[in-house]
Amino acid sequence: MDIKLSFDWLLKRLVQYGLYSPKLLNQVILFTILITSAMIALKILSDMSSKRHRRRYSKTIRYCFFLGILIGFISLWSENLALLISCSISVLFLVLALYYYLLRGYLISFPSLNVLWTDTDKFRDLFSYIGLTAGVIGIFYTVFSIVLPPFFSLSNNHFVALSFGAISILSSLLFSTITIPKYGILYSLIYNFESADRSKEFSINNKEIPKIVEETSFTKTEIVDALETLVRKDMSSKVSFGFGKVKYKITEEGERFLESHWYQLRTEIMKEAEKIQKSLIYLRRELKKPKISIKKQLKELKKLKNSLDEIRNEYGRLLSREWCLEVNKEINIIEKYLKDLESREY
Repeated sequence: MDIKLSFDWLLKRLVQYGLYSPKLLNQVILFTILITSAMIALKILSDMSSKRHRRRYSKTIRYCFFLGILIGFISLWSENLALLISCSISVLFLVLALYYYLLRGYLISFPSLNVLWTDTDKFRDLFSYIGLTAGVIGIFYTVFSIVLPPFFSLSNNHFVALSFGAISILSSLLFSTITIPKYGILYSLIYNFESADRSKEFSINNKEIPKIVEETSFTKTEIVDALETLVRKDMSSKVSFGFGKVKYKITEEGERFLESHWYQLRTEIMKEAEKIQKSLIYLRRELKKPKISIKKQLKELKKLKNSLDEIRNEYGRLLSREWCLEVNKEINIIEKYLKDLESREY
């Protein structure tokens, strides 16, 4: 209650001295939007002077900025058209979200519908373009509504800017939930699975995909993304055989490509394993000291267990099962010893 009274008192003083009013607040908001938009525009124009940056911005400017500015400008003259465009973009956005989160995973079980498959990277681009275009429309609609009214009689519906802003924010949120596939690990998992049996051709069928991701945190869709990437690079061919069956035949070049990733990842795994071994050696040394901080050592042990779980979830069968069991056994022995010491203290 005291906080509310203090806030009311402060607000009255600000109003009394002319430092606050709803109208002034609106002007500040619109002014900051205008200045920020101008800064972004200047940054893009300065970057466009460089060929390297020009290539990076080419698609964004072609598909998002020009379209967003045009729609934002037209929307001031036709409120109904603006709302219709907003509705169309939101419906498209909903359809894409439903497809990505609900339907896409089922396409693996129905390979006859594999033609509808779209890569994760393309979905990231689509959500990015939708979010950016809607954001540009909302910003320029607001900017035009500030700059043009002194010269033209225009309608200004705040719901138009709000709707485009909401679409932009939601699209950005969805964009952030789509992780970039770790292709290096996925390629290594594919190679490790196939190289186990050299008697057969180097190929993956849709029934084998779930086995590749066993004991890992990766999903079937991520493996399909990796295989489809190989198809695009002409390192694999996709062949349908029988009803609802698809086979990815890896070429010799594709096999060498996968093998190179596998060797590179083995080096990284060895480094991760070495870190865990060093942590175990450190813990053993600490336990030999006359006085030890049990809480500190338990905390270090918990970090070590988390690190082991992370690399097991990440690499799965790429890790030596015997090594994992040995390290896990040693961690359990140390944990039991520390807990026994802790119980004696109490």
